[in-house]
Amino acid sequence: MSIFSVVTSVLALLFSLYGIISAQIEKHKNLWIRIDGVFPQHCPTERNGKSVDTIMVRYTVFNKSQMPIAITRMQLIAGKEKQDAEPRQHLAEHSEYKQNDRTYAEVTVKSDVLPIRLDCLGATSGYLAFLIPPDILSGHETTVTFEICTNRGKAIQKTFVLHEDTQLR
Repeated sequence: MSIFSVVTSVLALLFSLYGIISAQIEKHKNLWIRIDGVFPQHCPTERNGKSVDTIMVRYTVFNKSQMPIAITRMQLIAGKEKQDAEPRQHLAEHSEYKQNDRTYAEVTVKSDVLPIRLDCLGATSGYLAFLIPPDILSGHETTVTFEICTNRGKAIQKTFVLHEDTQLR
């Protein structure tokens, strides 16, 4: 009778450990980000009495976890400057399609605003706008550094190689 009790207790312990570990794996942040380009808009504006340029960052985000996640803050780090993503939309792209001098379609794409919400196993892409001092970025960058905050875990500073998927840990 006592061997049966010991075996049952050990099995119960193993099943409990398995349940705890698998729940932690499912809850683990598994966010992948791809930065597809950094595009200076070359339209200087004034902000707080200083000249700034609008920078558009094309991104794709993949949530490969079983739980929803939100990117709540994103800061572009350029030189010694840290700049938050713009809280309002900016024009990212505008295209007109013409035939025989007649416009038959127009497409306007605006930047996204934070937070970016992703369902489990979801993905999204778009543009984020940043206002930074002129001449900080050349427009020919191959890497770019961000500090990213999510609703799951602490802020992470990461340098992204353009056009490569990068896991946020």
